[in-house]
Amino acid sequence: MLPVRRSELLLVLAVVAAGCGGVETRGARITDAELHAAGTWTERDGLARALLDHEAPGADLPVRLVPARRKVITEVVVGGVTIPLPRIDGFAVGPGAFGARLGFLEALLGFDYEKRYHYVAAVKGYVHLNRDRPATISSEDPEATVEAPKGRTHPRAWREVRDDLERDGWLFDVPERAPEPPATDPTIQP
Repeated sequence: MLPVRRSELLLVLAVVAAGCGGVETRGARITDAELHAAGTWTERDGLARALLDHEAPGADLPVRLVPARRKVITEVVVGGVTIPLPRIDGFAVGPGAFGARLGFLEALLGFDYEKRYHYVAAVKGYVHLNRDRPATISSEDPEATVEAPKGRTHPRAWREVRDDLERDGWLFDVPERAPEPPATDPTIQP
């Protein structure tokens, strides 16, 4: 038998498992599907999802913060066995790219920014994200309760309006003024 370290074996298993269909990868973001599968989805998560989708359609913002452990590692689940691997967020190529983004290193050094709340202008309220429990939803008015807006714009309609604005944005551009010529002293002879 070849001498193989445990970390190398786990890496080989993860690579082999990545080609299999029954592999679940849990990264640095918690998804709605994951909350549903774990049976931890609540009405508060549903309200947070409606508010976030209303404020930023298509942004796919999470309704909870990821558990602290997963900020550093990626969990690969193969046949019920969880394999922890250092979090690597991808590889960057091209001009100005620096190679692999080492998410575990960014998390350990505190460079891994995590937005903890979102403001929803339509209801004048905040969605404060928590780690192991549903979002805290608060209003600018301490006496008010926050409900999802009734007249929610469909994300496709929002994208079409945004695309129209981007396409016609040149109409609103103000032409730049030509720079003024440098001031000269008429008493100086060339």
